[in-house]
Amino acid sequence: MVGYAVALTSMLMLLGCASTAKWQHPLAPKEDVDTMTIALAECESYAAGITPMPKFQGYMPIPSPTSYTTTGTLNTYGNYSSFQANTTANRSFAGNYAAGANMGADIANAFAAAAARKREEELTKACMRKTGWIDTSTPEGEAQFKKAVDVVRAESVSREKQKTANEQEWTTAIQQLIQSEASRPGGINYKRDTFKQTQFDLYMEIITKDPKNQDKSPQWFVREAHEMVLRNTR
Repeated sequence: MVGYAVALTSMLMLLGCASTAKWQHPLAPKEDVDTMTIALAECESYAAGITPMPKFQGYMPIPSPTSYTTTGTLNTYGNYSSFQANTTANRSFAGNYAAGANMGADIANAFAAAAARKREEELTKACMRKTGWIDTSTPEGEAQFKKAVDVVRAESVSREKQKTANEQEWTTAIQQLIQSEASRPGGINYKRDTFKQTQFDLYMEIITKDPKNQDKSPQWFVREAHEMVLRNTR
């Protein structure tokens, strides 16, 4: 009985333990708890959906006693006798068996529920990791998170530099065209001719939105838009 109580108590304690995971995402600020809450809820729902519910053991009722034990005192007074008796129900084999089987069912149920809960937690964690979340509740997790943040920052800086370089390349290509045309005899002065400047901007918008031109350079777009202005003003 003591072993049964200890085992059952241990299982119940396992069932009641909440996850100690502390989830953080390199792309989400620390205070963005709403994003984490939503992601965790989705992963928990996913895990619960594919974790089979344990099939619990059934219980058998303890049967009523099938025999009785009578004890008492026989008193004799001359030709007369009297018997004072106490009758108690016997604990039959069937009753003991049912009680033992139910103890076993309790333990089996506790183990099954604990195993299902553990599997659900593992699936939840796997889901969170797959979507980029990192458990920072351990020193290893914290180090992994810091490394991921450094990578994200480095990529962000690289993108900003590339964006600046691209913008500079576009600006240079347009300025070169404007200066070249302004200095060429019979060229277009885009700074003064607002009509042709509007045409140039319109053609630029058209050709930059064309998917087949995505591999072209800024210089190509500028030359092509200028040629379109020339063709339509001759």
